[in-house]
Amino acid sequence: MPENARENREQILEKMVSAKVLDKELYDLELRCPKCKSPDVATRYLCPFCESMRIVKNHLVEHIDCGKTSNISSLHERSRFDFCPSCNKKYSEGGYRIVGKWFECSTCGKQIKNPLITHFCRTCDNKFLFDDAIQREIYSYSLNNTAKDEIETGEIGRASCRERV
Repeated sequence: MPENARENREQILEKMVSAKVLDKELYDLELRCPKCKSPDVATRYLCPFCESMRIVKNHLVEHIDCGKTSNISSLHERSRFDFCPSCNKKYSEGGYRIVGKWFECSTCGKQIKNPLITHFCRTCDNKFLFDDAIQREIYSYSLNNTAKDEIETGEIGRASCRERV
């Protein structure tokens, strides 16, 4: 959509908010590439040591019945977590607790407390941090309750709406 058409639409919406016809609410925060200004941006979680995307989340799980702690990787199939590796009892709801979490890089093998969060522009291949991103607030608009009541009761018509705006 051409920039001037979007600006024109936003001006009309702002007039309707000022005239108390519409309510405006923050809906989202759009990130744009600082290089090409495209909104086609992906978030990436990287190893802070080698910048690989091959990050695995691990959990240290304690079986409450027998006290055995096990490392459960996010790459393991869920079915491998159905039974305790020590006592072979089936884990029941509430029969275990997570006592620790960390990440591990599959490329360099290092354990990571928190991955590096970056952004990647799919349009121009630019890699950037949140601090460098262009941020744009996205709003949702809904009919103001007072205006809705006036329309439903017939107190306000199209001509009156146009006069307000």
